[in-house]
Amino acid sequence: MKEEINSIKDLLYSGQKINVDLAISIMQGLGLTWNSAGFKEEKELIDLCGVDAFTKTDLNLSHNNISSLPKSIGELQHLVKLNLSHNNISSLPKSIGELQHLVKLDLDYNELEVLPESIVQLQQIEVLWLSRNNLSSIPKSIGQLQHLEVLWLDHNNLSSIPKSIGQLQNLRSLILKDNIISSIPKSIGQLQNLKKLWIDDNPISENEIDKIKALLPNCKIIPM
Repeated sequence: MKEEINSIKDLLYSGQKINVDLAISIMQGLGLTWNSAGFKEEKELIDLCGVDAFTKTDLNLSHNNISSLPKSIGELQHLVKLNLSHNNISSLPKSIGELQHLVKLDLDYNELEVLPESIVQLQQIEVLWLSRNNLSSIPKSIGQLQHLEVLWLDHNNLSSIPKSIGQLQNLRSLILKDNIISSIPKSIGQLQNLKKLWIDDNPISENEIDKIKALLPNCKIIPM
């Protein structure tokens, strides 16, 4: 069995009880979906991923009953993709900002109310999923994520967007659907690469929508 596992690059444990063998430690990707991988101690995350956790690039912990993350998540320095969607996470440790190689971070369907300021330290992040949480605000310094291309913020409790959003020069898609936003900062007009903007199901007036259209003439705005 160990010989078979050693030949697999990516291993997915889905919907089964997990008995993690040291053999998984040589893999680059580890998926542990549809389980109950709660963490009682910080060291458990590293133990779960194996002795070579520090070299893993892809970690999928979606569809578990995780309510919090240990500080040790920041020790997984080689992570490129991290999927934490469909859990019960209410807050993120500051150490999340230490994942300097992270390109995709999925936090959809959790219970996040705030984001740590350290999240803007994810300088390589290109896609950030934050849909269906309880966010009432996002960091004012969100504009520091210069490589960000896609930002999902739909189905939250956002009433405003920080002006620094205009600094996201590589942003192509911005999803703000189903919040309580009544206006968008004029700085959004600086997003010359923005191709799609979802603002439906917000209390935005027709007059405000017209202003946004004028600021972003080459962007598809939903609703039109």
